[in-house]
Amino acid sequence: MIRERRGSRRAIVIALILVIALFSGAMLYPKVYEKMTGYTLFQPAVDTAHTDIKIPGSSLFSQRVLKQGARHIENDVSFMRGCAITHISYSGDGSYNGQSFEREQILNRYGSEAQFLMSYRCYSFNEQTSSMSPADTYVYLLTYNPQKSEDGTGWVTTEHGNG
Repeated sequence: MIRERRGSRRAIVIALILVIALFSGAMLYPKVYEKMTGYTLFQPAVDTAHTDIKIPGSSLFSQRVLKQGARHIENDVSFMRGCAITHISYSGDGSYNGQSFEREQILNRYGSEAQFLMSYRCYSFNEQTSSMSPADTYVYLLTYNPQKSEDGTGWVTTEHGNG
């Protein structure tokens, strides 16, 4: 009976040591990974809580539709973990097939394009953001097409880049 108690105590002590070692390793691994690779393993989601959104008047789109364009950009940059989107502004209308229409005919018309500027600041980097500057501004060209929009905003990203 005494041997059984010693054996169970030993098993408990060994199990506790293993649990402590596993916990310590799990807590230490992200720091070791960051030191070895230069990337942060666990990063907060992209911060859009304090994004300054400026939407001036447009001849092609209503304010509501343009605000949805800004929301689409926020959705599109979800890979930018560890970064904050500081500013999104509507910077102009594209043309609808090179033709001009009266305001009433083209307002919120499918296929029309809009250009936005999106500024960001990154506080930490990962493999997807490692080639980005710590802070920059991207130009986003969006096409209004609610039928093809995958995020429910009505917009589709046509292209984006910083130049």
